[in-house]
Amino acid sequence: MTLVPMTPEKIETVTMLSAVVNAAPDGLLIVNAEGLILLVSDQVEELFGYTRDQLLGRPVEVLLPAVTRAVHVVHRSRYVAHPAVRSMGSGLALAGGRADGTAFAAEVSLSPLVIEDETLVIAAVRDISDRLELEDAARTVEVRNRLLEERDRMATELHDTVVQRIFASGMRIESVISSVESRVADRLGAVVAELDETMRELRSAIVGLQAHRDWDKGVRGRLLELVREESDHLGFEPQVGFVGDVDGLPAEVIEHLISTLRQALSNVARHAEATSASVQIEVVPRLLVATVTDNGSGMAPDVAYSGGLNTVRRHAQELSGDLSIGSEPGAGTVLVWSVHTGAKPDELDPDQ
Repeated sequence: MTLVPMTPEKIETVTMLSAVVNAAPDGLLIVNAEGLILLVSDQVEELFGYTRDQLLGRPVEVLLPAVTRAVHVVHRSRYVAHPAVRSMGSGLALAGGRADGTAFAAEVSLSPLVIEDETLVIAAVRDISDRLELEDAARTVEVRNRLLEERDRMATELHDTVVQRIFASGMRIESVISSVESRVADRLGAVVAELDETMRELRSAIVGLQAHRDWDKGVRGRLLELVREESDHLGFEPQVGFVGDVDGLPAEVIEHLISTLRQALSNVARHAEATSASVQIEVVPRLLVATVTDNGSGMAPDVAYSGGLNTVRRHAQELSGDLSIGSEPGAGTVLVWSVHTGAKPDELDPDQ
């Protein structure tokens, strides 16, 4: 293996690891405290598409998608300050960034390595794209089945309980119409007619509940429709951009994303006095970043996370993400909602 310049003692120690590193099934690399890559295995070259010479001496963030690099620098500094062994799968899965600009879902384990009082980090990287694709497909089917079961339950309850009671009430009223004076009979007849119309509407709703949900509309279509709806309140139509597999987002994330964008655009309409705005949705494996920008009057710090935006932030935290708001008086506002899209909150490592 080719190494960046180190002391002879370090070279000897690291060289002894070379055979083991290249024999491992996962991609292995060694990084120093400054985040510079000191050693890479053959599997890393194959996994990321870089040559060894392109990686040695460069920041490890080169192996991440551009959208996550700045955040990773902070997390890496925290790890170096408190190094510890983190087993494969026990931390937050990351997105790896290939040399050709594409991304893949990656699982990473970390181990500190001390050589001559200097702490290095051994990182093992595994491509888990295929596994996540199967998990996401299974999750989508499960959510769809739960929704359809709930709709069927509601339809059955409406048909067997509500409709039958309305029908019985109408029959009882009709049974007394002939025994009352004509003026009262006319009023009772009108009530029966209203009950009949109510039953027709309920039966129509039941048919809708029992019909299969339209899953082909797509997330992009739903988001564009939302933006068009909010345009009536804004007085202009925001620009919308998509990056990555937006339509492949999990159902829970989609619903929170729609709620977030509705709240953000509603705030722009009510408070910002803006004349333009943009919505950017960017998806990389297991990470979603939604950014809403406007050119309005800005937001005071004491209201940045109040009201509906506090709920938006809580939803982000439920998905192991966060909400950040940048704003200055007269300079507009930038709202960034970033969440993880494939890991359960109790599986996540806040320092990664």
